Formats: sequence, C-alpha cells, structure tokens
Amino acid sequence: MKFNVLLGGIIKKIGLSKLFINTTLGKIFTISLNNELLIKDKARELLTTLSPKPEGTSYTTNRILDEKVDLKIIVPAYNVEVYIDECLGSIFSQKTDYTFSVVVINDGSTDNTRKILNKYERINNLQIIDQPNKGFSGARNRGLKEIDSKYIMFVDSDDKLEQNAIQSLLKTAFENDADIVEGGYYNFGEKGVISKNVHSDNKNINPIGNLRGFPWGKVIRSSLFANLKFPEGFWYEDTIFSYLIYPQCKNASTISDIVYWYRYNPKGISVTSVKNNKCIDTYWILEQMLEDMEKLNIKKSQETYEMTLFQIHMNFKRTKYMDEAIQKSLFVLSANLLQTQFKNFYTQNNFYKKLEQALRKNDFKEYFSFCILFN
Repeated sequence: MKFNVLLGGIIKKIGLSKLFINTTLGKIFTISLNNELLIKDKARELLTTLSPKPEGTSYTTNRILDEKVDLKIIVPAYNVEVYIDECLGSIFSQKTDYTFSVVVINDGSTDNTRKILNKYERINNLQIIDQPNKGFSGARNRGLKEIDSKYIMFVDSDDKLEQNAIQSLLKTAFENDADIVEGGYYNFGEKGVISKNVHSDNKNINPIGNLRGFPWGKVIRSSLFANLKFPEGFWYEDTIFSYLIYPQCKNASTISDIVYWYRYNPKGISVTSVKNNKCIDTYWILEQMLEDMEKLNIKKSQETYEMTLFQIHMNFKRTKYMDEAIQKSLFVLSANLLQTQFKNFYTQNNFYKKLEQALRKNDFKEYFSFCILFN
C-alpha cells in the first residue's frame, strides 16, 4: 500500500497519464505518455524510485604495491562447480619463464565450488579467500587487495586461458614496457567455438578504441589500480576500463596470439535481464565514471566525449525493451549530462553527429529514430 501511494505521487508529479501499476512484479507499464519531455529532476526521481543509483565508487586510497612476482591472477568464483576445475587447470598448466601467483575469491558459493577448491590448497602460488557474496566487483576488489606483482590479470571462473597465454602477454609487456597488453580470444559454448576475435601485433597504441572494455584477455600494470577499484553495487562495472584505466595508460600493445577462452552464457545478465529495472545502472555507471574522473584528476578529453556518445548509444541498446517513461527519463538525463559535462565538445565522428544533435536539441524523437536505426 505504501509503495502504491509513493509511486502514485511520483507519477502524478511527473505528469504521466494512463499508467497501469503492477506492484506484484514491481514494474511500471506505460499505456500512453504525455508528449512533453520530463524535466530533469522528475526524470531522475522516476529512475531513482525504480532502481536507485548505487553508492559504490571507483576511487580508493593509495595501495602499497609490492612487486614480488611478475603477475597476479585474480579469479572471482561464485557457484562454478561445473567450471572451476577447467579454469584453474588452464592457469596452472601454463608454461612460462615468468613468475605468477593466483588468488581465488570464493564469493559466498553455495554449491560445491569450495570443496573443489580444497584440492588446490597445497599449491604454493595459490591463495584462496572465502568471503560472503559481494558480486563480481566485491570479489575482484578483494583480489586487488592482494596485489604483489608488476602486472595483474583477471580470469572469470567459467572461462579459461589458452596455452602459453601468460608467456605471450608478459613477453610483450616487458619488451615494450607496456601498461596493458591485450590478446585475442575465442567465444565458446557447450558445442565448441562460436567465434574468434583477434588483434594484429601493435605496440604503443591508443587503448581507447583499440582495446576491449573487459577486464579479461589482457595483462595490466598494477600501478594503474593504485587508486582504483570496481564500483560495488553496479551492473556494467567494467566501464571503469574506458573511463578510468585507459585514459591513464601511456603505452598499450596488442598481440595476434589467442590468449583467452570466453564462455558464452545464455543465462547471463545481458541476455536474461533486458527488462529488469537494474538495467538503469547503465546510466548510473556513466554518471559515476565522470564523478570518479574528477576524484582521480583525470581530465576529460575529446576521446572521453566520443566514448560518452558511444556509451549513451549503448545505454539505449541495454534499455530498449523497458517502459517508454524510463527511456524518456534516461534521454533527459543523458542530454543534460552532455550539456553540463561536455558543453564545449563536439563529435568528430560523423556516425554520431545525428545522435549528438538530437541530444543537444532535446529532441527525443530524433534520438529514438537514430538509436532504433542503428540498434
């Protein structure tokens, strides 16, 4: 009853009409919407009611970095009894001239994951940490507290490393004194390889636009995480790479070797949660990245602006199945963000000129047409 009264008050203030509220599912279904766009504060109020912005931040105090080994591999593990053996087997079978250690964070698993991990406990360069479930970000952050290496690598516990991945990545990293080295990967499932994604061999490249926005498939200089962590409570926490890590990277390289096997998960968030209100995080995380850039003294650049246009386009793709009121609210906040954070920036990418124009003019119809056409 209290939820109905609260939600009804917000709907009345925002000016929506003919709304059907299903409180059992906790969702709002719009039958029709007033033509006028929502004002910024009320758009934010609606989104906050449906899915509040998490309180996590990417900023942390200085870590004391001690380079005891060449590489630290961080493996978050939650209910992966089916995959964890294959994952760890691919890591400890690596043949390399470099030293590495592994930290597995058992993130509150309720299946047999911990029992399987027991048989690995005698391995000298492996540390297993048990903690209550904190999600991907919380698990990775716990692993980051154990950094004692020049480079770090993230491996998801349902994925695996290709043979000689460590050797290939670190050889290039040390030869080029690179901040990040990224290799190719296989996308695979139960029936085998689905696709193959490769780089050419390049050194001293711009990571923005040339490296993928994922933690895995690369080695990263540990010092890039000296004041960074994954923002907890958010979906799409990997956004820190595009906004906070790549802008600090002075020297990136890619190699043509396949180094990683990424498992396609038909039950993953991106596939199963297209109408979940938590998808609103795709906008919240963008806001958080821009806030954290200021905390970390990372200046906004033309590249940041182009990335933000890309991110706004991506935000639409992630929320396109959601209620129209939500889509319009996200548009209003995105347009305001562009105006306040990037007032004097203009895209140099012809592809995004129409999107930029729609956002600058607060033209939802033009914005929607562009995003649907290039969905």
